[in-house]
Formats: sequence, C-alpha cells, structure tokens
Amino acid sequence: MLDEARQTPTARTVTPEAYARLVAEDHHLAAEFAQLSVVNSTTNALQVVAEAAADILGCCIRMPTPKARTLSLLMSLKVIEQVAKRSDQRGDEVQAAWCTLLHHKLLGGEWPSV
Repeated sequence: MLDEARQTPTARTVTPEAYARLVAEDHHLAAEFAQLSVVNSTTNALQVVAEAAADILGCCIRMPTPKARTLSLLMSLKVIEQVAKRSDQRGDEVQAAWCTLLHHKLLGGEWPSV
C-alpha cells in the first residue's frame, strides 16, 4: 500500500478520478516513459508507469468505504480510457501508450518479462 509520505499534496486533496486525469494527461510523465523506452530502459520505463498507477490506487484506497474505493477505481479507469482515446484521436501516440499502460497496471496487469 502507498504510504502517506509518498503521496503528493495534489493526490491528497483531489478526488481519485481527478487525480487519475491529471496523471493520465501529464505530458512530462509520458515523455519520461517514452524517453526511457527509447533508450531501451524498459524496466525503468515500466517503473514510471507502476509508480503513477500506485499513486492513483493510493488515492482510491483512501476512500472511506469499500464501495467508494471500488467506484473511485472504476471512475479512474474510465477517465484514463477517455484520455487515451482523445490522445489517440489527436495522433499523440506517446500519451495514448502511456494511458494504455497506466490503465493496464491499474487493472492489476503484470508486465511481460524483459
């Protein structure tokens, strides 16, 4: 579970789905992921995605009831899908890939071995 000290102030003050949108739309994180991928540092690139997903999940876990946690996760996944679709429509392959991997990790997906 994500510790409170690691969460950003933004992650502690906005709804999980709003935070998920901020992370999904974050061009700097997507660029960092892409840059690491280009230099064949796949493990580090996937770590960037995993940490971002953990932060979003940490926001969801903070919710007061199991139902609220589940709903927050579902809404976060939906927001990320929307950002991915919009990015794909704009031709922003990097942002779309970032969102796709972020979505995959939030669903509990495992990474292929590298």
